[in-house]
Amino acid sequence: MKYINDTVICIFACNRVTSLQNLLNDLKKNNNYQKYSYFFFIDIPKEKINLNIHDQIFQIIKNFKKKLKVRIIYRKRNLGLSKNIIEGINYVKKKYKKLILLEDDLRVSKNYINFIQKNLDKYENDKQIYSISGYVFPKKIFSLRDKDKSIFLCKRPNSWGWATWSSKWNKVNFSNKKFKNIYKNKSKLKVLEDYGNDLEFILRDTLSGRINSWAIKWTIYHILNSKYCIFPIKTLVNEEGYKHMPTNNRFKSDKFNHKRINSYKLSKKIKILTENDDIKMQFKKIYNFAFYKRIYKKFIN
Repeated sequence: MKYINDTVICIFACNRVTSLQNLLNDLKKNNNYQKYSYFFFIDIPKEKINLNIHDQIFQIIKNFKKKLKVRIIYRKRNLGLSKNIIEGINYVKKKYKKLILLEDDLRVSKNYINFIQKNLDKYENDKQIYSISGYVFPKKIFSLRDKDKSIFLCKRPNSWGWATWSSKWNKVNFSNKKFKNIYKNKSKLKVLEDYGNDLEFILRDTLSGRINSWAIKWTIYHILNSKYCIFPIKTLVNEEGYKHMPTNNRFKSDKFNHKRINSYKLSKKIKILTENDDIKMQFKKIYNFAFYKRIYKKFIN
């Protein structure tokens, strides 16, 4: 078998047994899934009472890795989602140029890997495109007017079933110091607000340690540096973390959940819908806090 040597699939897990099994079952339905190297980054739970769950997780991975190239990185102490992802990416980027990144609460389509790989290959040298998402919002909250395109672009990325290139990941400095300066800059916060007024509060809560988000910094870099994320017209990923132990979804909202995953497949000729006012407006509408929630976040939470 000829392996794909420049691309790696990374899976970040902690204590979701059934969810991880579902994700791996989904990946097996993808053509050529056996040709990839897999890295599992297993974070240790904060509560030691859950350590027995890891025996189940290791057994799931053991069953999955037969005839595959798999490596397991087991954290000896709890890192939290943000640090686990950043350190995991920094680990694999030294060897692989193209990175496919999945968390253990996702479901993926049988065409997910193909979609991601085609775009990783096609846009590797594009200096404006920095990430690829396999996820797009449900029709109940998002609908594009121009439906004859294959993909669309937006400066606000999504981190559910996403991918990037090591060369582009290296451009971002994830230290708090830089982002504290951004938080103090009203003109930059105004630019961010065009993609959702939630970003200011997520940044604030990340810097204060209230929440554990790496993606806010990745998102801000995209927006302030005019870098784009590729989105499919129809979703290839579903996020189910709201059902069980969500990291940063305290209300367990199912707003972003699809009833089913699409079997959407890229046509041979990719047609791009570039970011426009309609896309920006819809992203802003989806992510904006209502006025009363903004008051709560600003003065109470």
